[in-house]
Amino acid sequence: MIRFLATGSVLLLATQALFASGLQVHRSVVAGQTIAIAMEGSGKGQLYIVGPGGAVERDVQLGGVASIAPDELSSAGHYSAFLVSSDSTASADFDIVPASVPATLNFLARPSRLPVSLPDGIGGVAFVFDAYRNLILQSVPVRFELSLKDASPEVRTVPSSLGVAWIQMNSSPRAGKASFAATAGDASSLRILQEVPGDPCQLHMSAHAVGDRLHVQTDPLRDCTGNPVADGTVVTFTEVDAGNRSAVDAPLKNGVAQADMPAVKGAIVSVAAGEVLGNQLHWSGGQ
Repeated sequence: MIRFLATGSVLLLATQALFASGLQVHRSVVAGQTIAIAMEGSGKGQLYIVGPGGAVERDVQLGGVASIAPDELSSAGHYSAFLVSSDSTASADFDIVPASVPATLNFLARPSRLPVSLPDGIGGVAFVFDAYRNLILQSVPVRFELSLKDASPEVRTVPSSLGVAWIQMNSSPRAGKASFAATAGDASSLRILQEVPGDPCQLHMSAHAVGDRLHVQTDPLRDCTGNPVADGTVVTFTEVDAGNRSAVDAPLKNGVAQADMPAVKGAIVSVAAGEVLGNQLHWSGGQ
C-alpha cells in the first residue's frame, strides 16, 4: 500500500522503493543462463519482461520464483521486468550480457583478387559472436592465417576490441589461390583469395625476317618475383621509320607475345606492356 505524502518528490521516492522491493533479479545475467526472478507477496499476478530481444508475459504465483529459459530471452541488452497484481505493482531492471566464449565469426576479406607481393594489400575484419548471436564486447584473441599451397603460412593474432578484430597483411610472393582464415576459440571462417602475377619485369623481345615481314616475339614473360604473367596480358609492339609509326597489340599466349610487322630497313622497333618498357631493336635488314 502506498502512503500519500506531502510532496510529489517524496511520493515518487516511496513508490520507487515499493517497486524495487517487489521483485528481485540479478542486475547482470550472462546470455544462455536461466533468469531467476523472485517475487514478494501472495496471490496471483502477471509478470511482464520487455527489452531489445523481445518480450515475455507470464501468469505467476507471488511469493515464488519465475524462471525464464535461454530460449525465451538471450539477446544482450537492457531489460525491465514488471509485476502486476490486484493490489500492487513492482518493477526491476537487469541486463543480459554476451557470453565470453566465441561461437561464430563473421569474416570479411578484401580484395578477392590482387597482385602478388603487395604490402598491406589484404584486409581482414572479424566480428566475434557468442552462441546467441550477441557481439562479444570483451577482448578475445583472433588468429588470422594466410596460406598458399607449398608455402609457409603467415600467422598473426590480434585482440578484438568491442567485438571486432582487424588486420592488414602482405600478399604472397607467389601467384595462386590463397586461403585466408580467422579463428577465435572453436569458431572459424575461411575466405579464398586469388593472388595474380604482378607487372612484367625485364621485358625482352627478338626479331627476324619472314619473307617481306618482320616477326617479333617476346621472351617468356614473368613478374619481378618470377611468376609467369597471365595469358591475355596485352603487349604492344611499335615500329617507327622515317616519321611513320605503326603498332600492334598482341595478347600473351603460353607466356609469349608475338606479331608480324613490315620489314622496313632502318626502322626502330620497341615493346611495352602497360607501363613497363622493354628493349628496342634497330632493324637493318637481313635474316
